[in-house]
Amino acid sequence: MDGYIEYENELDNEALPYGASDTKVFKEAICDCPVCKDAGRNGQIYESEKNYYCSNARDDKGCDFLLYKNNISKLIRRDIRRDEVRDLCEDGSFRATCTKINDDTKTYEGIFSLKPMGKYLGLKLSFPD
Repeated sequence: MDGYIEYENELDNEALPYGASDTKVFKEAICDCPVCKDAGRNGQIYESEKNYYCSNARDDKGCDFLLYKNNISKLIRRDIRRDEVRDLCEDGSFRATCTKINDDTKTYEGIFSLKPMGKYLGLKLSFPD
Protein backbone atom coordinates (compact mmCIF):
# COMPACT_ATOMS: atom_id res chain seq x y z
CA MET A 1 0.00 0.00 0.00
CA ASP A 2 1.40 3.34 -0.98
CA GLY A 3 2.17 5.82 1.76
CA TYR A 4 2.73 3.40 4.63
CA ILE A 5 6.03 2.67 6.29
CA GLU A 6 6.22 -0.90 7.56
CA TYR A 7 2.76 -0.83 9.20
CA GLU A 8 4.06 1.73 11.66
CA ASN A 9 0.53 2.83 12.62
CA GLU A 10 -1.01 -0.57 13.38
CA LEU A 11 -3.84 -1.01 15.86
CA ASP A 12 -5.12 -4.09 17.60
CA ASN A 13 -7.52 -5.70 15.11
CA GLU A 14 -9.89 -6.79 17.86
CA ALA A 15 -10.77 -3.15 18.58
CA LEU A 16 -11.87 -2.38 15.03
CA PRO A 17 -14.72 -3.77 12.92
CA TYR A 18 -14.49 -5.82 9.74
CA GLY A 19 -10.79 -6.69 10.15
CA ALA A 20 -9.83 -10.34 10.08
CA SER A 21 -7.36 -11.35 12.77
CA ASP A 22 -4.50 -11.47 10.24
CA THR A 23 -5.46 -8.14 8.59
CA LYS A 24 -3.31 -5.05 9.09
CA VAL A 25 -5.38 -2.05 10.17
CA PHE A 26 -4.18 1.54 10.34
CA LYS A 27 -5.11 3.99 13.08
CA GLU A 28 -4.93 7.23 11.09
CA ALA A 29 -8.43 8.43 10.26
CA ILE A 30 -8.99 9.35 6.62
CA CYS A 31 -11.88 11.78 7.18
CA ASP A 32 -15.19 12.31 8.97
CA CYS A 33 -17.91 9.79 8.21
CA PRO A 34 -20.62 11.36 6.01
CA VAL A 35 -23.32 9.05 7.42
CA CYS A 36 -22.51 9.94 11.03
CA LYS A 37 -22.16 13.62 10.16
CA ASP A 38 -25.71 13.64 8.73
CA ALA A 39 -26.97 11.91 11.89
CA GLY A 40 -25.17 14.32 14.25
CA ARG A 41 -22.56 11.78 15.40
CA ASN A 42 -18.77 11.94 15.34
CA GLY A 43 -17.59 8.98 13.28
CA GLN A 44 -14.27 8.67 11.49
CA ILE A 45 -13.46 6.65 8.37
CA TYR A 46 -10.60 4.15 8.74
CA GLU A 47 -8.90 1.72 6.40
CA SER A 48 -8.38 -2.01 6.74
CA GLU A 49 -6.73 -4.30 4.24
CA LYS A 50 -9.88 -4.81 2.16
CA ASN A 51 -12.24 -1.95 2.99
CA TYR A 52 -12.96 1.48 4.46
CA TYR A 53 -15.33 1.64 7.45
CA CYS A 54 -16.70 3.96 10.14
CA SER A 55 -15.35 3.94 13.71
CA ASN A 56 -18.97 3.76 14.97
CA ALA A 57 -19.66 0.46 13.22
CA ARG A 58 -19.25 -1.69 16.31
CA ASP A 59 -20.75 0.43 19.05
CA ASP A 60 -24.37 1.14 19.88
CA LYS A 61 -24.52 3.86 17.21
CA GLY A 62 -24.19 1.16 14.55
CA CYS A 63 -23.05 3.15 11.53
CA ASP A 64 -23.35 1.16 8.30
CA PHE A 65 -20.62 2.94 6.26
CA LEU A 66 -18.58 0.20 4.60
CA LEU A 67 -16.86 0.54 1.26
CA TYR A 68 -14.86 -2.34 -0.19
CA LYS A 69 -11.66 -1.29 -1.94
CA ASN A 70 -12.42 -3.52 -4.93
CA ASN A 71 -16.05 -2.34 -5.20
CA ILE A 72 -15.55 -0.80 -8.67
CA SER A 73 -12.31 -2.52 -9.71
CA LYS A 74 -13.88 -3.91 -12.90
CA LEU A 75 -14.56 -0.35 -14.05
CA ILE A 76 -11.42 1.45 -12.92
CA ARG A 77 -9.02 -1.54 -13.08
CA ARG A 78 -7.67 -0.92 -9.55
CA ASP A 79 -8.79 -0.57 -5.93
CA ILE A 80 -10.32 2.61 -4.55
CA ARG A 81 -7.60 4.81 -3.01
CA ARG A 82 -7.58 6.73 0.29
CA ASP A 83 -7.62 10.12 -1.44
CA GLU A 84 -10.71 9.08 -3.40
CA VAL A 85 -12.49 8.05 -0.19
CA ARG A 86 -11.57 11.41 1.34
CA ASP A 87 -13.00 13.21 -1.71
CA LEU A 88 -16.12 11.05 -1.56
CA CYS A 89 -16.72 11.88 2.11
CA GLU A 90 -15.79 15.56 1.99
CA ASP A 91 -17.01 16.60 -1.48
CA GLY A 92 -19.65 13.94 -2.11
CA SER A 93 -17.92 12.42 -5.16
CA PHE A 94 -14.63 11.53 -6.83
CA ARG A 95 -13.53 11.22 -10.44
CA ALA A 96 -11.82 8.21 -11.96
CA THR A 97 -10.87 7.02 -15.40
CA CYS A 98 -13.03 4.03 -16.25
CA THR A 99 -12.38 1.31 -18.80
CA LYS A 100 -15.05 -0.48 -20.79
CA ILE A 101 -15.39 -3.98 -19.39
CA ASN A 102 -15.19 -5.74 -22.77
CA ASP A 103 -12.69 -3.35 -24.38
CA ASP A 104 -9.59 -2.24 -22.44
CA THR A 105 -8.66 0.27 -25.14
CA LYS A 106 -11.72 2.50 -24.58
CA THR A 107 -11.75 4.74 -21.52
CA TYR A 108 -14.05 7.44 -20.19
CA GLU A 109 -14.23 9.78 -17.22
CA GLY A 110 -16.65 8.76 -14.49
CA ILE A 111 -17.89 10.51 -11.36
CA PHE A 112 -18.66 8.25 -8.41
CA SER A 113 -20.92 9.40 -5.57
CA LEU A 114 -22.55 7.74 -2.55
CA LYS A 115 -25.96 6.23 -3.21
CA PRO A 116 -28.24 4.99 -0.40
CA MET A 117 -29.28 1.39 -1.02
CA GLY A 118 -31.62 0.48 1.78
CA LYS A 119 -29.61 0.01 4.95
CA TYR A 120 -26.25 0.30 3.15
CA LEU A 121 -24.47 2.66 0.77
CA GLY A 122 -23.42 1.99 -2.78
CA LEU A 123 -21.59 3.97 -5.43
CA LYS A 124 -23.44 5.73 -8.23
CA LEU A 125 -21.64 6.31 -11.54
CA SER A 126 -22.45 9.42 -13.54
CA PHE A 127 -20.72 11.17 -16.41
CA PRO A 128 -19.46 14.77 -16.59
CA ASP A 129 -21.18 17.14 -18.99
